[in-house]
Amino acid sequence: MTVVAIQNLPALMLSGNFPDEVTFQGSSAPVSIFMNGELLLEETYEHDGNYTIHLKLRDLFNSLLETVIPIAGDVFIQEASVADFGIQVEEQGGPVTYTFRLVKGGIDSEDIIDSTTFLWGNFLTWKPQVKKVKYLDPQWLTYYSVQEARLMIQATYQEADELVTSDPVLLYTLPVYKKCTMNVKFERLWAGFAQEGRAPYFIDCWIADEGNDKKTYTQRYVLSDEYHEFDDIFVFENSLGGVDVIRFTGELEHQLGHEFKSAVFGEETREYDIIFNRSFSKNTGYFKNGYELMWTSDFMASLNRHLYVSGLPVRIVVKSFEAKDIKTELSHYNFTYSFARQSKYLSSSSAAGQLPGMMAEFSGMPSVWDDIYVRIFGDQVVDGVKTFLQPVKANEVKPATGDDLILNELTVKDGGIIDCGEF
Repeated sequence: MTVVAIQNLPALMLSGNFPDEVTFQGSSAPVSIFMNGELLLEETYEHDGNYTIHLKLRDLFNSLLETVIPIAGDVFIQEASVADFGIQVEEQGGPVTYTFRLVKGGIDSEDIIDSTTFLWGNFLTWKPQVKKVKYLDPQWLTYYSVQEARLMIQATYQEADELVTSDPVLLYTLPVYKKCTMNVKFERLWAGFAQEGRAPYFIDCWIADEGNDKKTYTQRYVLSDEYHEFDDIFVFENSLGGVDVIRFTGELEHQLGHEFKSAVFGEETREYDIIFNRSFSKNTGYFKNGYELMWTSDFMASLNRHLYVSGLPVRIVVKSFEAKDIKTELSHYNFTYSFARQSKYLSSSSAAGQLPGMMAEFSGMPSVWDDIYVRIFGDQVVDGVKTFLQPVKANEVKPATGDDLILNELTVKDGGIIDCGEF
């Protein structure tokens, strides 16, 4: 348990690393708590018999901060995730206010109370520093700017049968003393490098100061075209207070367990209410390394999780979770979730959600259940690994016929990849 005298509180802390107890000397004394200059509460505290007053405020402060899951945009400022607090106590010379700033999040370390150095040198994420992504996957990366900060990116791509690494390029300039969630979707990162004849391989991201000196580790996004039958993308608030996007490729099972309420009315038994319980059982897929396992544990510990549905984050509630670590088997998790909001009413998207991916994008096209309408990609090979360029979107889509699929003059031979997932 960490106990810190009130006069020794650092100016900048992660909310989860705020001391368990803050102490000051005195007898019975009124204490006022301020948040962003507004009075939050006022209480009178009694000393412990040794004229020491103990304040336990960490849970209160942490509950007042909120991380928002962005929907769109390049740089989302997490205003609700950072706040300035003040504790006013009575001292011999009169009331004194001790002020500090809290950033939502925390680290499992009693040694880190002053978080300035950690925030300056780290993105707010535990995800692997090398992450495979698809071209149109949503991706977010969160950072708190202790000083002037810039997100720099550097692309490696194939051009004229050679691997080329670009010069570093400035992508975003971040406001000082703000917690920013940045759009690092591969499509957004690649936009400044895209030219005819170039095939992207990976893009590196890091934070630099105004003199372009590197201040964080390098976060790498590697373009991938891996196909998975069950491909679900979740976005969540991690334990550092950042926003992460994670993909689970294990099986997905749809479960309905509605509860029907009935009663006897006259001589008939009639239903008068239905409690909807639509849930999903999801397997994570096998973890390739310990970093993926740790990161998934962070997802399971989150209280702010969403599933991407038709490109938008929809809040979910995890109902159960099972983790087995058998020495002779690959590790994986199973969990059951449901949508936070369930309704008995339907919408046009209810039917679209049952169709193969991308169907909703082709408005006006016939809804033929026996045929699958797809969007395919121009394919290139980088270091022997097949990767995709920008998507080719058809103006006219026809059912696949024959041995090969031909769409917009692109052909996918037997054994090629056709991705019908949501992007």
